[in-house]
Amino acid sequence: MAGKRKAVTQEDVKAALALEQSLFGDDDGGAAVQGLLLAEKGGGELEDAAEGQRRSKKGGRKGKKAAVWEDPEDAKLEVNITSQARQRKLHKEKGETTINGIEYEKRLREQHRKLNAKSSWADPSRKPTAAGEDGEDEEGSAADVLARAGGLLSKGAARTIPAGLLETTRCKDANLHGQTNGVVQSVGFHPNRQLLMTAGLDKKIRLFQVDGIRNPAVQSIFLEDCPIRTAAFSGGGHHIVAAGRRPFFYVYDLAAAKVERVAGLLGHTDKSWESFAVSPAPDSPLMAFLGNQGSIPLVSLKMRQPAFTLKAPGAVRSAAFTPNGHELLSSSDNGLLYLWDLRMQRCVGSQVDDGCVRGTSLAASPDDRLFATGSDAGVGNL
Repeated sequence: MAGKRKAVTQEDVKAALALEQSLFGDDDGGAAVQGLLLAEKGGGELEDAAEGQRRSKKGGRKGKKAAVWEDPEDAKLEVNITSQARQRKLHKEKGETTINGIEYEKRLREQHRKLNAKSSWADPSRKPTAAGEDGEDEEGSAADVLARAGGLLSKGAARTIPAGLLETTRCKDANLHGQTNGVVQSVGFHPNRQLLMTAGLDKKIRLFQVDGIRNPAVQSIFLEDCPIRTAAFSGGGHHIVAAGRRPFFYVYDLAAAKVERVAGLLGHTDKSWESFAVSPAPDSPLMAFLGNQGSIPLVSLKMRQPAFTLKAPGAVRSAAFTPNGHELLSSSDNGLLYLWDLRMQRCVGSQVDDGCVRGTSLAASPDDRLFATGSDAGVGNL
């Protein structure tokens, strides 16, 4: 036979409440414990005692929850609020230097409330009111969106770019993984449009695999005695020609990974071969150097020596091959453009470049119908 259960006394209730207070703070979370004890007692005197204790605890606080845990050492802690500049905003009295830990925490909380507005969603006492105030935006409530059938995205007409405008997208820098130490002097795409070449006065040619996303570096070629002024791919994309203010130039074989130094051109005593143009035609391995006194030596990339020389009136400032490699365009400091037939090795036409005093650049369109010119005056013609 089971033994008789021990009666719950008032001292037991006080001990249970004291234990609950030490564990959970001055909250009413121990009501369930009291209920169990009172149910076992079945009397009203313990209930009156417990209710009296609850009333005494609630007397000093108007519904404000007490901290779950407080460190008594905070009152003994001394904080110097002049040791750091960021603590100057915590000063309330002139000449104040130290405060205790409790006051320090209080001022930190006040400063945080000033700097950070309270979020409405974090307020447990706030309840959603009329529609449109909480949970809704300009497009309607989330419930309205979820109640619809069909797609959530509007389907407009296909957008087209207006005539006369170009749309561009900013991508990651092509040479992000191998930047030139100084100004980039030359940039060029390989004919297959997968490799980008950069060159500069740091004597390096850099190749990048261009994809617009990562653009990893592929290779770097160092020319120890040639700060590079001009570099370009050959028409077939098998070679890179690089030159600076030197009486020689370099040819780099991409397939063999071999650098060849070409020491000058026969019959020419120019001290610099820094300016040149390379034929874009794969079956026409020619390059045109801009020499002194209007001379334009045409050099074969196969033989590495001049095939013939053209003579233009005035100093030649820029040159460009036509896409088929059969003609050459050149501009002189007299404001004239010249068209050369390379098969006949003579000039077949000239034209005034309006607004140009000194031409600096030339380029021909892929269909061989148009060409563009640029000058140091900022004028460009088509």
